[in-house]
Amino acid sequence: VRSVSQEVLYTHNENISLDMSLSHLLVEWGQWIDHDLTLTPQSPSTATFKTGADCTRTCSRDTPCFPIQIPLSDPRMGTQSCMPFFRSAPSCTFPLGRREQLNAITAFVDASMVYGSSDGLATALRNLSSPLGLLAVNQFHSDKGFGFMPFLTRTQPNLDPCGPRERINPIPLPEATQRLNISMGNRSFCFQA
Repeated sequence: VRSVSQEVLYTHNENISLDMSLSHLLVEWGQWIDHDLTLTPQSPSTATFKTGADCTRTCSRDTPCFPIQIPLSDPRMGTQSCMPFFRSAPSCTFPLGRREQLNAITAFVDASMVYGSSDGLATALRNLSSPLGLLAVNQFHSDKGFGFMPFLTRTQPNLDPCGPRERINPIPLPEATQRLNISMGNRSFCFQA
């Protein structure tokens, strides 16, 4: 898998050309739509079912561990001989049949990445004191009038933004796009009122 990816995706620097009409926002838009359509639940276990070995520390292919082998010729090869990879959670089928892929959210372009994909999350993301149905903003932090997302309630010292999708926190651009949606969505509601 790793060697095929390197062969297909490898580009010499002299072969890279600048695109004057498209930017990285095209990639972000694709990711944004993907996150509106799909969320694959991960296996709740990160240890092999047979031996209990930690999937991040073994190259054994025992469910749910499915490590990607790193070839010896890999230019980024270090001390690892494989990269950890986990299978997604299977659907429960009876009688036991083929493994089916799960989708944890609606498979529709319905802006669930802005408003949430469950009643509980949609309620948590709303400003319940507003009759306009505005999205909630952080009461303690803003950026020149543009609201940040409210923080998740945590006992840990780090404050993660409360977003409608669990993949929003590790990547800065989706978080920025979410902030833009909050600001522009609330602004358009206020103009219509």
